[in-house]
Amino acid sequence: MNDIYKKLYDAAKEKCGDHIEDFEIFDVYSRNNPLEVNVSELYKMKASSNIAFLKIAFIKLLNRPIDQKALESWEKRASLPEKEFRKLVISRLISSEEATATGKIYLDNVISDENVLENVVKQSSVFLQVARKTYQKMPEPVKDAVRKMRGIES
Repeated sequence: MNDIYKKLYDAAKEKCGDHIEDFEIFDVYSRNNPLEVNVSELYKMKASSNIAFLKIAFIKLLNRPIDQKALESWEKRASLPEKEFRKLVISRLISSEEATATGKIYLDNVISDENVLENVVKQSSVFLQVARKTYQKMPEPVKDAVRKMRGIES
């Protein structure tokens, strides 16, 4: 444990009380990269229980703490073997619409799933649609510059 994060946790716990759970979750939240996650590292990450892993996965994959309704739903599966539970959590969260909306990049995704690939395609499709609309609204001299950068003669 890094001392500075422990001190931050202690200060937050003192000020916020019950709103700050435990250091394990706080530490992950404070170090979370909102833009990308290494799925392999997440899958192998140490966690004190399946529920602790679930809370970590929500932070790492959705950039937010788990809500009560989701926690209650997942508690029914918390007795699954650790590896099975982790695969299920990761694949379900990554393939969710909320995960797609975060635009997060998934590195070293050891939990490949057709739904994940489908979401990547959806994200690319949305980006291309926005890029096309933006291009269409550009003045002609800017369009010429874009075509030249892409190697297309005008």
